[in-house]
Amino acid sequence: MRKIILGFILIFTMSFSFINDSSYYILFEKANNIKLYKYGKDYFYEYFMDEKKEINGNLYYVEIRKYSFGDIDTTYIRKSDTNYLQFNRKTNAESILLPLEPKIGDNWIENDGSWKYEVIEENKTFNTPNRNYEDCILVSCKQLTNRDLNKNEEYLLYYSKEFGFVGNVDKEKNILSFLKELKLNTKKGDKISVK
Repeated sequence: MRKIILGFILIFTMSFSFINDSSYYILFEKANNIKLYKYGKDYFYEYFMDEKKEINGNLYYVEIRKYSFGDIDTTYIRKSDTNYLQFNRKTNAESILLPLEPKIGDNWIENDGSWKYEVIEENKTFNTPNRNYEDCILVSCKQLTNRDLNKNEEYLLYYSKEFGFVGNVDKEKNILSFLKELKLNTKKGDKISVK
């Protein structure tokens, strides 16, 4: 798997550009910025494609998440006046991913009614084996239906103003995933350690 990650890094030689300033969700314009997450004994990494995708008249950033065990998720994200929105191909509808300016009490439900999200705390520190992430919001997400039987009933998600999504924990606060490294402006030959 390490060779696969390094292979993808070699491809990402485009220039770097942020589109948001000081937000809890980071959108990248180019695919040469990679976020590597530790995920239990495994890992996954995220990056955005260089090209946007038009769906139903809206332009979406295309986020790719690749897991060390081979699974790949694709998420279509756009920024509205008040929220980050994600498009679900299965339901052919958008859901709120996160408010642009989240505050305690903000809540929303996924478009198919399966999950409920709520901002429950601000100014949190997410302590991980790698580093501590300051100034985070904590978002509770709870299953409302049994759509995702292979997932927990509840998760707590940490978002940092500096790094965006930095990880999640279960309801007992056991770390499930955390941001291990953010690599900007990757160039041919750059390496990301997965250990």
